[in-house]
This record gives sequence, C-alpha cells and structure tokens, in this order.
Amino acid sequence: MSRKSAFTLVELLVVIAIIGILVALLLPAIQAAREAARRTQCGNNLKQLGVALHNYHDTYRVLPPAGIGSVNNGNGIVADTTIDDDIGNDRGVYINYLGLLLPFVEQQALYDQIVYANNASMNTNRDVWVQFLPAYVCPSDAFAGKSYRFTGRGSTMARGTYAAVGSDDTLEQSAFWRTKWESLPARNRGVMGVAGAARFASIIDGQSNVLAVIEVNAAIAANDARGIWAYAPGATVIGRGGINVGQDGFQDCTNEILMPCLNSSGNRNFVSRSYHPGGVQSVLGDASVRFINESIDQSVYNWLRAIADSNSLPAF
Repeated sequence: MSRKSAFTLVELLVVIAIIGILVALLLPAIQAAREAARRTQCGNNLKQLGVALHNYHDTYRVLPPAGIGSVNNGNGIVADTTIDDDIGNDRGVYINYLGLLLPFVEQQALYDQIVYANNASMNTNRDVWVQFLPAYVCPSDAFAGKSYRFTGRGSTMARGTYAAVGSDDTLEQSAFWRTKWESLPARNRGVMGVAGAARFASIIDGQSNVLAVIEVNAAIAANDARGIWAYAPGATVIGRGGINVGQDGFQDCTNEILMPCLNSSGNRNFVSRSYHPGGVQSVLGDASVRFINESIDQSVYNWLRAIADSNSLPAF
C-alpha cells in the first residue's frame, strides 16, 4: 500500500519563513517604485502648470494673481479692493490663480461657469470650486480628496496641493493679504500677489531664479482651509518657514465657517510641504520643475521667493 507524501511541520515553517523574508525585502522596493511613479506624475502636473502660466502670460502679458476680488476687468488683472474686504462682504472671491488658469489646463467649460460680480455670494461659484481636479493634486497626498465643508451652507470646496509663491519671508502675513501686489515693497514681491502679479520683464532676478508654484499639503480635517485650490489663502505660500518646517496659520482653525475662522486667526502663514521624502517639488518662473530639498539654506529659499532682491543664488 502506497503512502502519500506531505510537508512536515518543520518544512512548512521553513517555507513560511522564506515567504516572509521575501515579502519584507520586496515591499519597500514596491513602495519606493510607487512613490517614484507618483512623484513623476506630480512633476508632470507641475510642468503643465508652468506651461499654463506662460500661456496665460502670452495672452494677457502678465501672470495671474494669487488671489483676486470679484470683478474681472477682462485683461487678466482684477480691478477690486483687497481680499480681506471681499471676504468681509461674503462675496464670491475665492477663484485664484488656479481658477484663472482653468482655460489653459483644458478646463474652459469649467472656467466659463465662474461668475464675477460685486453681488456674488460664496455659493455663486459653488459648482466650480466643488470640482476635484487631478491636475491640481499631487497623487502622493492622500488627503487631497477630502473636501472642505461649510457648516450650514450646503456646499464644499475641493482641495489641491499646488500653491502660488506670494512673497519672501520678511513680509508680515496680514500685510500681504491687505496690500495689492503692485503696492508691496519691490524686494518683498513674489511672482503672484493680491489683485496683481509680475510680468516677465519685472522679474529682475531672472525667471530661472524665482519660484512660481510650490507644493503644499492638503489639510486632514474637513474644517481646515489649507489646500483649497480655488481659495487664495489656502493655496498661497507666504510668511516664515522652510520646506516641511514651520507653523501654518490655519492649523488652529476649528470653526467650520471659513471666513470668521480666518479673520480671527490673524495669521495666514502657509508652509510648503509634501509627502515626497526629503523635500517638495516646484515650478520656477521659466516653467522648469525643480525638487527643493528640505535641507536648503533658509536664506537661499527666501531669495528664491522674491523676484527683485538682487541676491546671487548658489546652486540649489
């Protein structure tokens, strides 16, 4: 009578141990490969934004503002007072540089829905800013798919992860949001500001030496305004802080109604962060994509954010 062969307990344990070792060896490699793919996609998104900025400039002879009012005068610059005044009046002011770039990232139909009017409420453009746009999101940021939610207003705002670079780190945050870009001290100006932005000719330091767009993290909490792609303070890097280091002015935002929360915080500093190991990706003024290491010297990072400080940049 023949006997059937089978694994002994020792053999089974050896096989399980070998499988466990192989998984332990392969899993980090798989995760690294996935992050490399996500980082490549993020870089592609940023490259498209850089091209869109240049196409916008070709059309209007000026870059789009980081934050706008509610009246578009038809030539790429918003003729209005300040962001704070509009927010206090509960008007539809949230469409920022990413909103103005919609026609240049194959979103003309969405752009055509935007209403620019002095009597626009914040719900007027809700069908626009509720839209999740993959082109505006780093795929490494798992929280970007969670919308900001307005309590009692029946509306949400989608998040993104690409912010305009508004100023160097010497400008007090509230001064930035209460001052039109053209009225800022020249040495403090970034590429984009409130109700105005640079022309290429005004970037004295050279387009390849200034940051135009940089990564930020979308907020984790539903009532935190960071990363809202169509809302200027949620998608503009200003104030003090390095790469992945510093305090965000929105982090104590607990009131789910956006405007009172921001007005009471007194600080809208927004630090550049990402889920890429070691730093963040960015777009320079010449539309090139660069990875900025989180160990970059703070002075160099500051100089990169100003368009006319005349500082000589080392390799970075």
